[in-house]
Amino acid sequence: MTPTSGRRLQSGAYLLSDARCCFTAPEDLRHQAVTEEAGHGRKETQKAVVVSAKALGEYHDFPELKGFGRIERTREVEGKATSETRFFALSWMPTPETLLTTVRDHWAIENALHWQLDVSFREDAARNRKDNGPGNIAVLRRRALDVVRRDPSKMSLSMKLKRAGWDDKFLRQLINNISVT
Repeated sequence: MTPTSGRRLQSGAYLLSDARCCFTAPEDLRHQAVTEEAGHGRKETQKAVVVSAKALGEYHDFPELKGFGRIERTREVEGKATSETRFFALSWMPTPETLLTTVRDHWAIENALHWQLDVSFREDAARNRKDNGPGNIAVLRRRALDVVRRDPSKMSLSMKLKRAGWDDKFLRQLINNISVT
C-alpha cells in the first residue's frame, strides 16, 4: 500500500463517519421513502433518506458531492430478521423514492448480468486469480456475451456458445457481425 492509497482509505473512513453524522438530526429524517415487499417466503422493508452535504464535498476534496443517501433494509425469512444500512455518496440530489428505485434497478441489472455470466461461462468457478488475469478474462467474457446476444438465431445463449466452439463457420459468422457496427 502506498502512502497515498493509505490516505485515501483513511479519508474514506472519515467520509463515512461524516455521512453517518448527517443523518442524526431529526429534521433530516422527516421525508423518507419506505417500500415493503413480500414473496418467496420473505418480507423485506427498505427505508431511504437523502440529505444535502455540499460543505462536506469541499472538506473531503470531493468536489462533486451534493449529498448522502441512506437505505436501511430489514429482511425477514422464516421468522429470522436481518438488517443492514448502506450509505451512498451522491453527485445529485434525488428524492428518497428515486434513490430506492435507482438502487433496486442497478442491482437488478447487475444480478441479471452476473447470473448469465455464471450460467454461460461458469464465471464463479474460474480459477484465474493472478495479476491482471481476472480483469482481462472478465472483459473478454462480457464482450463475448455481447457478440453472442447480437446473433439473430433463435438458439439459447448457451447453445450459441457451444456451437461457436464446435462450428468454425458459425464462429466466423459471429465474429463478422462485430465489424458490422
